Amino acid sequence: MEPIQHLHLKGVTRRFGATTALDNFHLEIAGKSFVSFLGPSGCGKTTALNCLAGLLETFEKRYPSQLSGGQQQRLALARTIALEPALLLLDEPLSNLDANLRNDMRIQIKRLHNELGLTTVYVTHDQSEAMSLSDLVVVMRAGQIEQSGTPQEIYTRPRSLYVANFMGYANHLPVTIVAREEHVFVVQTPGGQILRATSPVPESATWQEGQTVLAAFRPDETLTEIGTQSNRLQGEVRLSEYMGQSFELLVAIPGAEGSEADTQLLVRSPLVLENGSSVEFGVAPERLLLYQTKQRSLPSQTSQPQRQRQASWKGGGKLMATLPTPVTWRRRIAWDAILPCLPALLVVLILFIYPLVFWLWTQPAKRGRHRPDSGKLPQLL
Repeated sequence: MEPIQHLHLKGVTRRFGATTALDNFHLEIAGKSFVSFLGPSGCGKTTALNCLAGLLETFEKRYPSQLSGGQQQRLALARTIALEPALLLLDEPLSNLDANLRNDMRIQIKRLHNELGLTTVYVTHDQSEAMSLSDLVVVMRAGQIEQSGTPQEIYTRPRSLYVANFMGYANHLPVTIVAREEHVFVVQTPGGQILRATSPVPESATWQEGQTVLAAFRPDETLTEIGTQSNRLQGEVRLSEYMGQSFELLVAIPGAEGSEADTQLLVRSPLVLENGSSVEFGVAPERLLLYQTKQRSLPSQTSQPQRQRQASWKGGGKLMATLPTPVTWRRRIAWDAILPCLPALLVVLILFIYPLVFWLWTQPAKRGRHRPDSGKLPQLL
C-alpha cells in the first residue's frame, strides 16, 4: 500500500455550540513521521484527530449498533482497510442499504479498490453491482462455475440459458432453424415470422436445419421505432407499465396456425399503448441469442435409501419428487427426536415422579386406611 507523502490541515475550525474546539488550525505533517497531540483535557486533541479520521462529533460516542446502516457499512469497511489486507473479502456488503446509499457505497468501494491497489473478492446477487464493480465476473451454479469473463462478455454473450436468465434475458421465444449463413442463423417462429439471430453456445456449430431452439433477448433491447426493418415482430398489448424513461409492454405473439397458445414477451416503448392495441417491434440480430431447449442438468445430490416418484398434473406434464422409503423415514425421525431427550426424561423421573408416587403411596396409611399387602414401594428404577 502506498504510504502518505504529505498531510496538510489548513484553517480547520470546529465548534460545538458556543465552544470553539479548533480555531483556524494549521498543521503540516510529512510522510512517515511520528506526530503526537499533547495537551490538557479539552484542548482539542481528540477533535483534531477526529477531523483527520473524517468522523463527526455526533457519532464519536456511539457503538456500531447505534449507527445507521450506511454508517455501519462505512465503519466496517474502514476497520477492514485499516488492517491493510492482502485480500479484501466482501459478502453482500450493500444488501441492507437503500438504493441511493447503495449507489454511493458502491462508488466508494470502487474508489478505494483503485486507490489502494487492493485485491477484492465480492459476493453479490445484484447483477448491476457485479457489472459496475468487477474486472472479472464468475457466475456460479450449484457449487460450480457456469461462466466467467469480463462484465461485457457476461452481459453480451452469456454461454448458457441459465446465465442469460440471470443477466436479464427474460424473453424466450421457441423457433426453428431454417437456414444458416456463416455465424448467423435464419429461424422461424411458430407464427411463421422469419428472424435472424446468433448464438454464443459452442455447441451451435453442430446445429442442423429443422432443429428447434430457444431465442432469448432482453426487454430493454427491443426496438419499436418504425424505421427499424430487421427482425420485425407483431403482437397484441396485454398490459402496460410506466418505468420512468419508457413504458414496458406485455405483448402476446400468436403461435402456430390453429393453435390457441401464444407467447408473451416484454417490450420497451417510448409511448404508452392501450391494452388490446397492436404493436410492432424488432430485435437486432446480434442481440437475439439462440440456446438449446434442454439445458445441462445439475449433479444429483440424492443419497440412498431414497426413491423417486412421479405424479401427473393437468396438462400431461410430470412432477418429479425424491422421497425416502415410506417406512424407515418415520422411524428415523421418531428415534432422532427421542434419543437426545432420554437424559432429561431420566432426571425428571428421579426428581419429580418418584417423590410423587411415594407421597401418594403413604397417604392411605395417614388417613387410617388399609395399605396393600405388599407393603413395598414400587421399584421404578
